[in-house]
Amino acid sequence: MSIKKEQNGLLILSIFVIASYIFASWWSWSYGCSLGKRPFVELTPIFGIGIASLADKIIQFKKPIISIILLLILLFSTLFSFSLNLHYAGCSFVSDTWDWNEYKLIVNRSRFPLIRFHKYEYSTDFEYFNKELYYPFIFNTDLITKTDTAYSGNYVCRMSPDDLFSFTYRRDFGTITVKDSCNVDFNIKYFFPNIDSNKLNAYLVIQVEEMDSAVYYASQKLESIQNKWLDANINVNLPNFPNYFVLVAYVLNDSSTILLDDFKIRIKF
Repeated sequence: MSIKKEQNGLLILSIFVIASYIFASWWSWSYGCSLGKRPFVELTPIFGIGIASLADKIIQFKKPIISIILLLILLFSTLFSFSLNLHYAGCSFVSDTWDWNEYKLIVNRSRFPLIRFHKYEYSTDFEYFNKELYYPFIFNTDLITKTDTAYSGNYVCRMSPDDLFSFTYRRDFGTITVKDSCNVDFNIKYFFPNIDSNKLNAYLVIQVEEMDSAVYYASQKLESIQNKWLDANINVNLPNFPNYFVLVAYVLNDSSTILLDDFKIRIKF
């Protein structure tokens, strides 16, 4: 429309560019856990003119086969977007930046034909959490603190002898898996400070819950070495659970002082 100097073409393009910049500059990028960019909804009537113009041009193509293909693409995109909105649970994103892994889970949940993802990964080095915000599926963010001893960046999850559970990842995977079983790989960096009262006793844990009851539990004891960053890993193959299940990953502490960094969990469906 702008190139051909059609009415309102340049105006709509200008509104889109200016609005995109303003919306992208807002401090809350998700605009309240919305799927897509919620502020653009208010501009739908304006952008609808552009969509109508596009559809009109497609219909006017001299080759019907091209028109049919382009209309099918437009229809596919519309149905795909509609399906995601129907199956979006709300507040799925668990970081301060866009998370493609969470987006893939939404796609899996929608069960849209021909589109499936078989791998999920969540990782954090604790650098970008805002204690004033709520993070779904994430618990004990109050343990995140700044220190010069961090493995990467400046922040770690610090557990005192009184802290039983570390920074914890907990979410429902039961309705979005695409196989009867899945593989879970949990990795974290840990550090036992040189403290006399430290018992050096903690465990890397993967847990599965059904109806608030633990139905599966696997743990790996952390190696008891002081004053050195070490790598801990646990890998398990989960069986098929008849109902929805909740996957939980954390470090279980037994009266130790521990620093944790580079939390990473991978799931293959």
